[in-house]
Amino acid sequence: MLFSNDFAVNYLKKNVNKNALEVLALLQSPNTDEAISMQLDMKVNSVRRILNIMQGYGITNYYVAKNTNGWLSFAWYVNTNKMGSFFDYIKSMKGDEYSAIKDDCNDYFVCKKCYADDNIIFTFDAAYEAGFKCGACGSKFDMISKDEAMALINQDKQKQEAALASMQQAGSNESTVEPAMHL
Repeated sequence: MLFSNDFAVNYLKKNVNKNALEVLALLQSPNTDEAISMQLDMKVNSVRRILNIMQGYGITNYYVAKNTNGWLSFAWYVNTNKMGSFFDYIKSMKGDEYSAIKDDCNDYFVCKKCYADDNIIFTFDAAYEAGFKCGACGSKFDMISKDEAMALINQDKQKQEAALASMQQAGSNESTVEPAMHL
């Protein structure tokens, strides 16, 4: 359900972490943060940060168990009961073009090699957790200002609107052409 909603997918990638979907995919059944970090070859603190942010949205939660030595273990799961309210929340954010831009952050980072494909802008905290390197290609991130980040978002929005207009225009011309298959 979550993975079929493009806006939700993009929202999680841009506002939580680009690995948020991979973490969610491993929560088909309850799973520990340590197990997730090993499966994804990520630092356990990065996984915990992702899980905690998603818990703030209500889409993840955890069970606590104490072992015989007194250590606590957390088994994380997707909170399907809260998924509807999460979708309502992000629907209300659709008009907010600067949702990825935070008031308390002035330094943003992008991977110049991958940005054209993934359109991901990292906050300082997210870039720091990634070691200021792109997880996809290994390149160092380039720092951009808040204004540059906003300009990139506006540029991306204009491209999306142009693509949508082009698709709508093509759709209105379909009556004279054989039906096209849309993906």
